[in-house]
Amino acid sequence: MQRPCDACGVSYEAQRATSKFCSTRCRTRSSRAGGEVVPLAIPVPPVADGVGPVEAATLRALAEAERVDSPMGQAALALARRVDQPGADTGSAVAAVVRQLESTLATATRGAVAATSPQQLRDELAQRRAAHGA
Repeated sequence: MQRPCDACGVSYEAQRATSKFCSTRCRTRSSRAGGEVVPLAIPVPPVADGVGPVEAATLRALAEAERVDSPMGQAALALARRVDQPGADTGSAVAAVVRQLESTLATATRGAVAATSPQQLRDELAQRRAAHGA
């Protein structure tokens, strides 16, 4: 018989009519919470003004590297959105997400050539010619 888990709400195949939980994990979580329904993940509220500051900075960095649409770029944006959520995580959880964001962003932009202006390219060429001629 199919029934929803009392702890996480996932539908599962109950072996007994008195079954309440889909797994030992849910049973233990419910027991430790005093029998309350404990969600497995904290729901993330939307950022009030759309794009948060960390997401905006991450998007700029990915756009400069032309990696916004890459899988790692999208993963970095998802992590940045998580960091921008007020009160969604504890301090240590935010720190872990920030470390993962840093690593993911570095992986996403690895090997990307930074965009340069034509004037900057001319200046670099002039410097090389001056160094070679001197």
